[in-house]
Amino acid sequence: MTLRELLSADMPTLRRWLAQGWEWWTGQLAAMLPGTARRQRHRGTVIARDPADPCGWHVVGTGQSAHMLGARQRQGLLAALRPGDILCRTIDVPPLGRGELRQMLAMDIDRIGPIPQPQAVFDVEPVERSETRLSVRLGMVPRDRLMGWIGSLDAMGIRPSRIALAEEDGYHFDFLKAAGIARADSGRWRWWAVVATLVALNIGALIWRDMAALEATRGAVEEQAPAGRTALLIRQRIEKEQQRRQGLVRARAEQDPLPLLAALSAALPPGAWVQRLEYRQRQVRLVGFAPGATDVAEALRQSPRLRAIVENDAEGAPAAAADQMRAFDISAVYLPERQR
Repeated sequence: MTLRELLSADMPTLRRWLAQGWEWWTGQLAAMLPGTARRQRHRGTVIARDPADPCGWHVVGTGQSAHMLGARQRQGLLAALRPGDILCRTIDVPPLGRGELRQMLAMDIDRIGPIPQPQAVFDVEPVERSETRLSVRLGMVPRDRLMGWIGSLDAMGIRPSRIALAEEDGYHFDFLKAAGIARADSGRWRWWAVVATLVALNIGALIWRDMAALEATRGAVEEQAPAGRTALLIRQRIEKEQQRRQGLVRARAEQDPLPLLAALSAALPPGAWVQRLEYRQRQVRLVGFAPGATDVAEALRQSPRLRAIVENDAEGAPAAAADQMRAFDISAVYLPERQR
């Protein structure tokens, strides 16, 4: 069965597949049961085949004829056969599931018993199982004889839910189901109720487990909440400290006077000396003296670290110490190394 076949199937086909799957699953479970598990008693009315009875069947426990049963008692009862009515054999077969086992026996029923395959109605019960072999008990009956019994019961309005073999340890086989005749079982609703209850219990257990896991997770989160808040505060403080240190590094790189002094020393012409140096936010002011023939401003313009060279009014500049020296007052913008 492919996904395309499943999606394109109609409702009757889906119901048939579900019925086949349910029958296969229950067959697998039944095949794993020991033989004693299938020797069950019937709690309802049981009628047994009795050739001496006028209608051929009598009620077990009372001895009265089956046709004396009430209308409600005629539905869902068990019809019991005598050991002489059917042929029983115990054989060894491969450890297969119930469905595969029935298919294998159906193809080989002519060799197993004297009844021809088209006329054989058979059922099997596991007796003993091992890893390599499965011992089963096989019961078979001719179809025409079985249909005659069913017809006689239908004529009396008796519709059994099961036709089984009656023995001292219980009732075996289900020849009605083996013949492909489905009858309503009055007790089947109890099994469906049990199945529905188990499914509801499983769903409830899953929900309860998920709720318990959620509560455990919530408790663990609440238990670790103080530690988490502390870790978050520590992380925030570390980030703030890192930002503060990065700011200090940037400010130091921008305001460090040593690179500025090195650049001025390289840019000032020979013989010029600085009397006052002002440095504030990249703004540089130089006040000093230089030989009269020296153009200090032009020399500073040659420096790659200085920009916007401006000669200030020399009115406030100190007087020259000699005729050969001239005072200068120059402003410039200093560019750090990383901004060139």
